[in-house]
Amino acid sequence: SMGAPKAYFEVDLVAVTLRPTYFAFRNDYGGGGNHPRTFELQGSVDGRSWTTLRQHTNEGWNGKSAKAWPVHGHAYFRIFRIQNLGAPHHLCCSGLELYG
Repeated sequence: SMGAPKAYFEVDLVAVTLRPTYFAFRNDYGGGGNHPRTFELQGSVDGRSWTTLRQHTNEGWNGKSAKAWPVHGHAYFRIFRIQNLGAPHHLCCSGLELYG
């Protein structure tokens, strides 16, 4: 992300859609402390229009760790992204898992 505000990364499932029920995020295992604290999981069918599926504000991390959260909703999406919405602006991730 090179420290850019509102940095994001996308995962495109290409040929399938998913109705997410949970997602897991593994933070910066490099130990740089660049764990996202204020961020959203978003979903899209076309890559142009995005729906916020889960919001996080001041999320706390304990060192190198992974967390999982429920996702509520009944829609199917093909593309998912994590968008960082606050400091630190570096968006470091060592893993993302989508369940549905």
